[in-house]
Amino acid sequence: MNYGKYISEDRIFVNEPMKKHTSFRIGGPADFFIILKSIKELIEVQNFAKESLIPFFIIGNGSNLLVLDKGIRGIVAKIEFNELDIDCENGKVIVSGDYSVSKLSRKCAKLSLSRNRVFSWNTRNNWWSN
Repeated sequence: MNYGKYISEDRIFVNEPMKKHTSFRIGGPADFFIILKSIKELIEVQNFAKESLIPFFIIGNGSNLLVLDKGIRGIVAKIEFNELDIDCENGKVIVSGDYSVSKLSRKCAKLSLSRNRVFSWNTRNNWWSN
């Protein structure tokens, strides 16, 4: 697997125990566990997985994530973008999936943005929005 082309090898783990990455501290190994630091890396790895027919999963901080003891076949990508974009004029908040919800709530409250209607995420051109 030529994954070093996309991500530095110090952020790629083989047979990584998922219990290290879930809030419940349970779960068997992921075949490949990759830490992503940018949208560009996410797109590159996602395209690689798609072209290679490898199952691909994205996680943030692992909150409320349950993984079976047999683990996950394929690539698990943990996003560590920690990105936040607040448009106060339009009341729009865009945040990456690894951003702390409590931290986001505090920032929105400081800016007097109430009713945190959140988040849009585009993966494989499928939009989810609330």
